[in-house]
Amino acid sequence: MDGAGSRQVGWLLGQRPGRSQHGDCKYFWSDFPATTALATMVEYAHRRHWVEQYHEEAKTELSWDQYQGRRWDGFHRHAVTVMLSYSFLMWLERWQRERCRMRGRLRTAFSLTPDRRRVPLPELHRRIGEWLRRTAIRELIALELIGLYCSRKL
Repeated sequence: MDGAGSRQVGWLLGQRPGRSQHGDCKYFWSDFPATTALATMVEYAHRRHWVEQYHEEAKTELSWDQYQGRRWDGFHRHAVTVMLSYSFLMWLERWQRERCRMRGRLRTAFSLTPDRRRVPLPELHRRIGEWLRRTAIRELIALELIGLYCSRKL
């Protein structure tokens, strides 16, 4: 049934793990017409995996869920930036894989494994703000303009 309470015709596709594999059964809903081949429905059901993987990696690695603006065009700019960043990182990972394969070893550049060098977004913003503040103060001192922005009582 849909939200209005009317019934819809569709297919419930089930997937179970193989005989030597462990895991849960997965189910997919499809509203393709009855003439659609089973292979086509299965292909479309599995396409969702890539969308969900992108969404999860974009949220954890690229701050997809951190947009706090109020305007629609700002959200679109944020979405385009995240998608371009993700595309670049995927290209970079593939390029490094090919390069490492030529050298005989495999390494990934972009993965969900924790890395000690990675910094959470709020911490990164704080560090950048501190760096900008220090740089601005140094410039004001060098130009002898610090007195305009600070009181003499310091």
